[in-house]
Amino acid sequence: MNEEDNLVTAQTCDSGKEVKTRTILAFGVVGFLVDFFYSIGISATQDILEATEIPSSLVLLAAAGPACLISALYPYFFQRIPVLVASCLIFTLSITGMLLTALAQVPKVKLIGVCILSLGFGSTENVFYPLSAFYGGSTVNSYASGSGISCLAAPLSYAGKHNTDSTS
Repeated sequence: MNEEDNLVTAQTCDSGKEVKTRTILAFGVVGFLVDFFYSIGISATQDILEATEIPSSLVLLAAAGPACLISALYPYFFQRIPVLVASCLIFTLSITGMLLTALAQVPKVKLIGVCILSLGFGSTENVFYPLSAFYGGSTVNSYASGSGISCLAAPLSYAGKHNTDSTS
């Protein structure tokens, strides 16, 4: 392998380790996707509560409570759960929560969807931030960048979808 190929497939991180570009990209994509689902769930609060007497603070509690609980309890189980299993679980929780929030007709079921989405979101930080220690600072930066981009992109995409539905 010549020097140009090496530059494309690996980067040197802060600690001097070489990290493949695809690894850095993967951390960014994971940060983006999970936070995107979570932010969309929060953005949908008004639609979830439409024509109900459920206070909006309950949706925020449904979004924050499970994530906080997972963040507090997961470190005790971290060594016992393989990363692949945790990743599949996070993906399943995120998709299930999003589908429940989007497709359910009953507001209480939508709130359960927000809770499930929150479990996936809370798990992500406990799995991928510690995992990034094995790859160096560039993966942490990538994950944080993906997360930050999604926190802007999700509400904008939801607002865009909501506006196109209103005008139709």
